[in-house]
Amino acid sequence: MKMEQKDLLGLVIAFIPPFIGFVGWLLTRDVATALLMVTSIALSFVVYLLVKVLISVRDVESLKVNVTELHDNLLKEPQGKITWTRFWFAVQELQEKVEADPSFDAEVVVSVGRSGAVAGALLAGNLGEKRHIGTDRVNHKEGGIRRTEIVPSITVFAEELVGKQVLLVMAECHAGETLATAREDIGRVEGIRAVKTAALFRRRGARFRPDYVAVDNAEYGDLPFRTRTWQRSSQY
Repeated sequence: MKMEQKDLLGLVIAFIPPFIGFVGWLLTRDVATALLMVTSIALSFVVYLLVKVLISVRDVESLKVNVTELHDNLLKEPQGKITWTRFWFAVQELQEKVEADPSFDAEVVVSVGRSGAVAGALLAGNLGEKRHIGTDRVNHKEGGIRRTEIVPSITVFAEELVGKQVLLVMAECHAGETLATAREDIGRVEGIRAVKTAALFRRRGARFRPDYVAVDNAEYGDLPFRTRTWQRSSQY
């Protein structure tokens, strides 16, 4: 195992007193000096170990601070292509906000869209392996008017939602039309105890505001699982 420079320096400093004691014993050949040398060696080991412990504690605390700063920076400044690290931190942030709501206890997670399926699956697992149901959306443009359809309709899963508290999730909330349509669609299911909406990233200017958002009012790039060749269709 390669010794770090600070470890080598610590050993050198720790063995200065016993070295002086050893030199003194060579010069005097006194038993008392020899005992003093042995005692100083033992104390030097103790001092060295204490210094190592203090350095380790300091390094761990420094690491905690760095991770916290990284977490905050990733959430506050989601610029450029979103990395998996940033995506994961956003999932954790969203989880904390959902769990912090005393009036809501998600029993089923319903995701919308392919990217929403990734976010929904991770979130459902983090919330305690909740039931996860995935749906998608299809955009239609007729006569210059855009219309969003949830496919399959969430009403198809009515039996699994009745009597439950449901969390409706998307990874991104651009304008908010899809999430608003999904909220309207799930509203057709009678008997659901409660429905809350959530999104990892909500773009600045989005008209729909979910109940829970990890990164709100932000500008950001593509999600980590989208390739460079992927482009959002200008038709929609």
